[in-house]
Amino acid sequence: MKIYIVLLLIALTSAAEWKIKTNKDWDEIEDTCFERHKNLVEQRGNSKSKDLTKPEFELVLCVFREGEVWSDSKGFSTDRLMMVMDTVATRDNINKKFLRDSLENCADDNSEGSSPLDWGYRYYKCFKDNEVLYETMRKARFIQPDVVGKQ
Repeated sequence: MKIYIVLLLIALTSAAEWKIKTNKDWDEIEDTCFERHKNLVEQRGNSKSKDLTKPEFELVLCVFREGEVWSDSKGFSTDRLMMVMDTVATRDNINKKFLRDSLENCADDNSEGSSPLDWGYRYYKCFKDNEVLYETMRKARFIQPDVVGKQ
């Protein structure tokens, strides 16, 4: 029983230590990833599609990694995504339970052992299929409109 309490305290401490990023933080993170993936930025700039291809998603995954919202071993952090989307949900009167349930519905444990890119892209397609969730995430600055195209 003590081990479960210790693990719970560690999990709560880890979630509490992460801070929501400022616009400046996200800009720096995006600049780092844009520099790292120049070819994808150029490729995306020439695309007319609103949807990201799997190779283009590598740029977005970089932003999520650098923002400490994605882990190659654990996937997306639902708690961190919810922390960032909280302000948008409150402002736009979006049901937070609906958002959390939607995020959890998209989650999988990657039991088939896909690459982080394949695994992350599965999440992206699930997020994209849920218009309210996807728009809330976009407004929370997870995906800048000039990277993925005006929608």
